[in-house]
Amino acid sequence: MRALLFWIKTFKFGRKIQPKEMKLHFPVIIEQDEDNVIIASCPTFVGCHSNGKTVDEAMANIKGVIKICLGERGKCRTGTNFL
Repeated sequence: MRALLFWIKTFKFGRKIQPKEMKLHFPVIIEQDEDNVIIASCPTFVGCHSNGKTVDEAMANIKGVIKICLGERGKCRTGTNFL
């Protein structure tokens, strides 16, 4: 099984990013399973996984999952402590 590490650099979430706003960076592990499905996982959040037929589709899907995890971070256990 192959695995690649990507960094998602900027999240806009449907709004303009102001120059002084903090950009969020999260590690994303990309794997390909035996059925050639691309699996994306963000180890920062417990249970933050998605998939797609291509790397681009999996990356787009994991961005949505990370957005959900960020919205739920006060309610869920994370792999990283937020200050």
